[in-house]
Amino acid sequence: MNKDGIKRLTEFVVEHSAQTKILMGDVTIAIETFMSDHEKSKELESFWMRTIVRNLAALVEGYSNLVKGLTLHIADAREIVISPADRMILEANQVQVTAKGEAKPGKMKIPTTVNLQFAINALAKIAGDSNLVIDKNSKGWKSLEKIIEIRHQITHPRNSKEMN
Repeated sequence: MNKDGIKRLTEFVVEHSAQTKILMGDVTIAIETFMSDHEKSKELESFWMRTIVRNLAALVEGYSNLVKGLTLHIADAREIVISPADRMILEANQVQVTAKGEAKPGKMKIPTTVNLQFAINALAKIAGDSNLVIDKNSKGWKSLEKIIEIRHQITHPRNSKEMN
C-alpha cells in the first residue's frame, strides 16, 4: 500500500463519517419527532412520514457514495487497477457534448438502488470477496425499493394523493 493513498483514504473516511452521522441524525430526528407528534393532526403525520422517507433515501444515497469512494481510495492505496468504465461510474463522472459541440463534464444520474448495487459489487470486486452480494429477494431490499418508490412519488407527484 502506498502512503499517500492511505492518507487520502483516511481523510475520505473522516469526512464521510461526519456526513453519514449527519444523515443518520436526520433520520433519527424525523422518526423521533414523528413518534411524538404524529397524533396531533393528519397533516403533521403525513409531513413527518414524507420527511422520514426523504431522509432515508438521502441516507442510502450517501451510503452508496461512501462505498463508491471507499472502493476508489482502497483500490488506489493498494494500487489495484480499476477499469475506465468502473472508475467513471465510481467517480460519478459523465462527459456531455454541448450544442456547440464541446465536451463538458457532468454528473451521472444513476437510480438509487442500481447505484447501491454497483457500489457493493465494485467493492466486492476490489476486495476479492464473492460473498459480498445484495440479496434482491430479501425483505430489506424490498423495503428499500418501496422507500425509493414512495420518495419518487412525493418528490415528483402527479396528484395530491401520491403525496400522502
